[in-house]
Order: sequence, then C-alpha cells, then structure tokens
Amino acid sequence: MQRRLPMMGIRRIGDFAALSRAAVFEQWERHGCFCHDLALGIDPRPLKAHQPPPVLAGSLSFDEPVADRESLLAGAWRW
Repeated sequence: MQRRLPMMGIRRIGDFAALSRAAVFEQWERHGCFCHDLALGIDPRPLKAHQPPPVLAGSLSFDEPVADRESLLAGAWRW
C-alpha cells in the first residue's frame, strides 16, 4: 500500500478519501475499504467506554507536631 499510493498520485489522506470505493476495493480489497472508511470519518467499530483508574486516598498523622519540612516529606513518602 505504501508503494502503490505515491504511484497513484495519492499524497494526502484526502486524496485517498476522494477515490471511489470500487477502486479501493480493486486495489486493496477489504482492508483497503476499511482504511477508506476511516479516511471518510466512518468507523463501524463500537465505542468502548474508558474506565478511569481507581482513586487512591489516604491520610497521614503524626504523634507530635512537625517542626520542619523534611520530617513532613519523609512521613509522606512512607505512606
């Protein structure tokens, strides 16, 4: 396909989309028709919902008040 497209004068996706479906099928059969549909903005595949990762939450407590930033950060990294 990569070799044939430039030989046919097709340089951009719009050039490919402008071809007739019959011409695409003749050159590349079913796979070419699928790519042609995608070039036209047609995708027959069903949409799949994206599942976001679970949200992790936690808390951090100290026995005594924290006097410096390094102690606070060290405690956070252990969590």
